[in-house]
Amino acid sequence: MTSNAKRRGLFLDRDGVLNALVRTENGSARPPWNLGEFHMFPEAVAVLSEPGLEEWVQVVVTNQPDIPRGDLTPENLEKINAQLLQMIPSIEAVSVCQHDNHDNCVCRKPLPGLLISAAMDLGIGLPESFMIGDRWVDIAAGKNAGATTILIESAYSWLPSSAGKPPEDLEPDFTIDSIGELPSIIRSRSRNDL
Repeated sequence: MTSNAKRRGLFLDRDGVLNALVRTENGSARPPWNLGEFHMFPEAVAVLSEPGLEEWVQVVVTNQPDIPRGDLTPENLEKINAQLLQMIPSIEAVSVCQHDNHDNCVCRKPLPGLLISAAMDLGIGLPESFMIGDRWVDIAAGKNAGATTILIESAYSWLPSSAGKPPEDLEPDFTIDSIGELPSIIRSRSRNDL
């Protein structure tokens, strides 16, 4: 390929965006730790399989600190991600940060390392791309990478995380209630680029 044109990407957080979180006894929520706890949102499967999104490179970017914390095994993570790819075959790659905060890595959201690395590997132009997530760390990672950001807002979107509190000036470019609203934003961007 001799063209220098960059592909456009849809960077998607996994837990809470593509699949349900697991509710705990104390009322909090966590990612699934095994295949039995992994439940895809049917709406996510339908939306990402829609005709018209094939020109966008779909990449999952997910923090999985439960691996170093001992709650999630690498084998179970692999099974969960394999199931994800089977259910949404349009996803081209799954990029995972397996670090915890004290590891001081560059890939753990809100840092942009996962997006930058995937963009380099897959020939994606970040300014032409979207980052879609349900937490402030996803929006911060997208902003830090130079992508347009979409927040699927929930009750926990702006709560402090293990990375701390969200920056006071952090705002998504778009806010939606569910992933079902994603295609209209994507199509609007596609029309505006013509």
